[in-house]
Amino acid sequence: MSLAEIKQEIDALNPNERGELLHYLRAKWQRDDPEWRAELDRRVEEVRNGYYVTREELEERYGRRVAEGN
Repeated sequence: MSLAEIKQEIDALNPNERGELLHYLRAKWQRDDPEWRAELDRRVEEVRNGYYVTREELEERYGRRVAEGN
Protein backbone atom coordinates (compact mmCIF):
# COMPACT_ATOMS: atom_id res chain seq x y z
CA MET A 1 0.00 0.00 0.00
CA SER A 2 1.41 3.37 -0.97
CA LEU A 3 1.50 6.47 1.20
CA ALA A 4 -1.10 8.08 -1.07
CA GLU A 5 -3.43 5.10 -0.48
CA ILE A 6 -2.86 5.30 3.27
CA LYS A 7 -3.75 9.01 3.22
CA GLN A 8 -6.97 8.24 1.33
CA GLU A 9 -7.88 5.63 3.92
CA ILE A 10 -7.18 8.10 6.72
CA ASP A 11 -9.43 10.66 5.04
CA ALA A 12 -12.24 8.11 5.18
CA LEU A 13 -11.92 7.59 8.96
CA ASN A 14 -14.29 9.25 11.41
CA PRO A 15 -12.82 11.63 14.01
CA ASN A 16 -12.69 8.97 16.74
CA GLU A 17 -10.82 6.57 14.48
CA ARG A 18 -8.39 9.32 13.49
CA GLY A 19 -7.79 10.04 17.16
CA GLU A 20 -7.02 6.37 17.81
CA LEU A 21 -4.66 6.36 14.84
CA LEU A 22 -2.94 9.50 16.10
CA HIS A 23 -2.37 7.92 19.52
CA TYR A 24 -1.09 4.72 17.92
CA LEU A 25 1.36 6.57 15.67
CA ARG A 26 2.60 8.76 18.53
CA ALA A 27 3.16 5.72 20.75
CA LYS A 28 4.90 3.87 17.91
CA TRP A 29 7.16 6.85 17.23
CA GLN A 30 8.02 7.20 20.91
CA ARG A 31 8.81 3.50 21.32
CA ASP A 32 11.20 3.71 18.40
CA ASP A 33 12.88 6.98 19.49
CA PRO A 34 16.02 6.35 21.60
CA GLU A 35 16.00 9.88 23.03
CA TRP A 36 12.40 9.55 24.17
CA ARG A 37 13.11 6.14 25.70
CA ALA A 38 16.11 7.57 27.57
CA GLU A 39 13.98 10.43 28.92
CA LEU A 40 11.28 8.00 30.01
CA ASP A 41 13.87 5.81 31.74
CA ARG A 42 15.28 8.89 33.50
CA ARG A 43 11.83 9.92 34.75
CA VAL A 44 10.99 6.42 35.95
CA GLU A 45 14.27 6.36 37.86
CA GLU A 46 13.40 9.71 39.49
CA VAL A 47 10.10 8.29 40.74
CA ARG A 48 11.84 5.16 42.02
CA ASN A 49 14.23 7.44 43.93
CA GLY A 50 11.36 9.30 45.56
CA TYR A 51 11.36 12.42 43.40
CA TYR A 52 7.71 13.09 42.61
CA VAL A 53 4.77 15.25 43.65
CA THR A 54 1.81 13.61 45.35
CA ARG A 55 -1.75 14.37 44.37
CA GLU A 56 -2.25 16.26 47.61
CA GLU A 57 0.82 18.42 46.97
CA LEU A 58 -0.35 19.15 43.46
CA GLU A 59 -3.82 20.13 44.65
CA GLU A 60 -2.29 22.33 47.35
CA ARG A 61 -0.05 24.09 44.82
CA TYR A 62 -2.85 24.45 42.28
CA GLY A 63 -5.26 25.77 44.92
CA ARG A 64 -2.74 28.43 45.96
CA ARG A 65 -2.25 29.57 42.37
CA VAL A 66 -5.99 29.92 41.85
CA ALA A 67 -6.34 31.87 45.09
CA GLU A 68 -3.51 34.18 44.00
CA GLY A 69 -5.16 34.70 40.63
CA ASN A 70 -2.41 33.02 38.57
